[in-house]
Amino acid sequence: MLIILLLIIALLFSSCDKATDAIEDITRGSLEITTETSGEDIDEDGYTLVYDEQEVSLPVNGTTLIEDLSPNTYQAELSGLAENCTVGDSNSAEFEFIILPNETIPVEIAVNCTGQSQE
Repeated sequence: MLIILLLIIALLFSSCDKATDAIEDITRGSLEITTETSGEDIDEDGYTLVYDEQEVSLPVNGTTLIEDLSPNTYQAELSGLAENCTVGDSNSAEFEFIILPNETIPVEIAVNCTGQSQE
């Protein structure tokens, strides 16, 4: 009888672990980043997204999905830009994104490159 009771308790604990894992999966979110680069002398080697002490390579033009992020507000920076390229209408490559539980948050990054001067 004691062995059966111990088996039942073990099964209950293993079920709790699986349930906890399932809940954590549901509460996590994703970030879908689309980069679009235009102009002259485009930075061909891509960019790096830096957030929360993580680095993710991004293509010059394309979409990257970052999954399994905790719901939170993140400060991010796009690095690896060539000197002749800027993000959007500003020189700032820093931005913020908010991850919500069980959602994919789209972020579009427009990079514009101008021709490099010939000296």
